[in-house]
Amino acid sequence: MSRKSTSTRAIIKKALHTSVANSTATGPVSIVEIAEASGINRATFYYHYKDLKELLDDVESDFVQTMADGLKRAISEGESAFGPLIDEAVFDLKRNEAFLSNFAHRMSDMLLGDVRVTITKRVAELLRPYYKEGPDSGLQIEMLIGGYLARLFADYYRSRIPSEEKVRQELRLLLSALRLFVKTA
Repeated sequence: MSRKSTSTRAIIKKALHTSVANSTATGPVSIVEIAEASGINRATFYYHYKDLKELLDDVESDFVQTMADGLKRAISEGESAFGPLIDEAVFDLKRNEAFLSNFAHRMSDMLLGDVRVTITKRVAELLRPYYKEGPDSGLQIEMLIGGYLARLFADYYRSRIPSEEKVRQELRLLLSALRLFVKTA
């Protein structure tokens, strides 16, 4: 992919973020809305993405990679990495709280559940090299990540922005429990 394509895709993803975060609409996000927010026409959008689902998959991939990288760091560096990792996550959630809340409201319950399951499975797969030997390690890791995301998504869906303290507690719990099922250095 060329640098210009990568740049345009980044602009489109940013426009999705901005249009959803600043939106008062209640229906699904539209390609027209995203194209207008990014200053491109629909043809340019379709040149870079087949449809809205492909854009959402790209945004989801970025989220999955960021989450997996943070969890890998926590696994390899141990509890000394928890503090900085939690600080980063809290900062990202606060910076994105309007987007997360509006996005949760503009998606159906079923689609939001599908996104959570997909993210859970993809993050767990990226952590596979760290699994301890044993038949249930992968399942336990999926359950931990899925439970964390379910609680987080539920708060945003119900328009309850989770407190910083709650996010810190949930993440510390996730990281501590995750270490039970992975190989540590």
